[in-house]
Amino acid sequence: MKHNYRYMNYVGDSQFENRFATPNEMKAVLTRMDISDADGKDIPTGGMPFISDTKVAYGDTQDYHTLVLGSTGSMKSRTLILPTIYTLALAGENIVIADPKGELYDFTSGFLKKRGYIINVVNLRDMKHSDCWNPLGEAWTLFHNGEQEAGLNLAYELVNSLTDRVADSKSPSWAIAAKQLLNGLVELMIRGAQSIEECNAGSLSTLLDRVKIADQDPSSRFDDDGRSFLEFVNSLPEGCSLKNNLFSSVNMTRTATTTLAGVLDVAYGAVSAFTTSTSLMSLTSHNTFDIHHLAHEGEKHAIFLIVPDEDTTYHFIATSFIKQLYNCMIKESFKLSTGQLPVRLNFILDEFANLPKIPDMPSMITAARSRNMRFFLVVQSNNQLHATYKDDAETIKTNCLNWVYLSTKEDQLIQQIQRMVGNRSGNSNEPLITYQELSSLRKVVGPKGGADALILMHRSRPFVSFMPDVSRYEQFRRYPSIPIRDADGKFVFFDLNKRALFLEEEEALEIYTGAGKLATDEEPEEKPNPESKTSSKKDLGGWGDWDEEEETQEPAKKPSSSTLDELLKKLKEGDGEDE
Repeated sequence: MKHNYRYMNYVGDSQFENRFATPNEMKAVLTRMDISDADGKDIPTGGMPFISDTKVAYGDTQDYHTLVLGSTGSMKSRTLILPTIYTLALAGENIVIADPKGELYDFTSGFLKKRGYIINVVNLRDMKHSDCWNPLGEAWTLFHNGEQEAGLNLAYELVNSLTDRVADSKSPSWAIAAKQLLNGLVELMIRGAQSIEECNAGSLSTLLDRVKIADQDPSSRFDDDGRSFLEFVNSLPEGCSLKNNLFSSVNMTRTATTTLAGVLDVAYGAVSAFTTSTSLMSLTSHNTFDIHHLAHEGEKHAIFLIVPDEDTTYHFIATSFIKQLYNCMIKESFKLSTGQLPVRLNFILDEFANLPKIPDMPSMITAARSRNMRFFLVVQSNNQLHATYKDDAETIKTNCLNWVYLSTKEDQLIQQIQRMVGNRSGNSNEPLITYQELSSLRKVVGPKGGADALILMHRSRPFVSFMPDVSRYEQFRRYPSIPIRDADGKFVFFDLNKRALFLEEEEALEIYTGAGKLATDEEPEEKPNPESKTSSKKDLGGWGDWDEEEETQEPAKKPSSSTLDELLKKLKEGDGEDE
């Protein structure tokens, strides 16, 4: 029988030979990178080295995603991640790095600065020394630049991540109601805040304080018009998403006498990371850098997300940042004729499985390649990955066309790697690499330190490479770490009462419905007359009647909150310590 030429390597006398690749065979399919001169010209492209003598490296510089698998102490950072950052810096590619211990920053920040990089650090380990990033800032910007639905959806996504952290499976209705309540409050803030600085997580917690106080104290009111929270909700125009969210949460609290307290507990738990830490509240109150600049040609950016590996309390900030930046870059790429970012963006996510689940990660990693984005996912444990991403774990793994394996004691992972490597040709029962060999690949500590890595590249034979320890790359050792900037402590609260006092009725309605311009902070020419009170109905065309009132007395003071008072006192005194 005559066989198609395409398959001659697999049939007949020329059967496919399953074996390990030789170094020369690997070099033929990899890109040569001259990394001998740290001060030299840029290299064309960067990537993870798979062969290296510390002066010349061979790596995959294509757009394939890479999965690194290695247990604690397997030298993942020292043999693979740090050399990757150096090659990317030599190529001038943009980098976002999840840095659990801050060690990656210490090793590479001086070199990145020397290569002309703009470096920003979101430091969740030491928030007194950090850039600031407002998770709600992009939502406010989108909303007030004509993309209202996109802005609100982005804000709702943050609320989802907050409530998912504290949701109790025994009381799912409380979590649903809390999510709707927070969605409504964050929408109220986005619509009403005059500036991006006012729209922040700290302001969201103060609005939640208002709801709690207005519910617990019948004499207090939610706004300066003297309305309770329920009256305020009922006053909103029918059909708007703001009223739908708030009204739904109110209706759900009527199902039982204890439900409202439970809903508020869940809502407070969702924002507790901000209310219990003045440092985090300040760090997330505004932006000290613009993520859109990563889509600008001619600029080189490196962003470090330093997260404490011993405490996961604030890890959700890192995952929110990654998702928001990714979405922003997707939007920026659509604006370009090529449909791709002008400079490749690399996400190096160390301890990927220890971070909270990134929403839509399977679709993100699928679409990233066509937008000139690439992921390096570093995982300690296959079980951790499955615990975080459940059924999506295998999808994420299969979308990584390069696998680099160092070591593990996980039986299931070793067997999977064995199957991927395959059996020796001519003997279907003899594996090309044994179970024992996989569980004990070489690791060397000292002047000639390094570790063996099993490379499983797309459309290539398996290959075992000895990767040198980062200390052997002498050309990169002379660049000391640069200091991280001090946090500026800037903070602005959104004040609902202030908006209600200074706005005309039409402007207030436009804020609540997103239909018009924002008011300014300037005093109105005519202040309410405390000596009289009149009431009339005003037709606002299509929205029904709106009560037009003048106050009979000075507006009620903003309800106090012990939590808010303590935080404000700390901010004024300059105390940035966590409570």
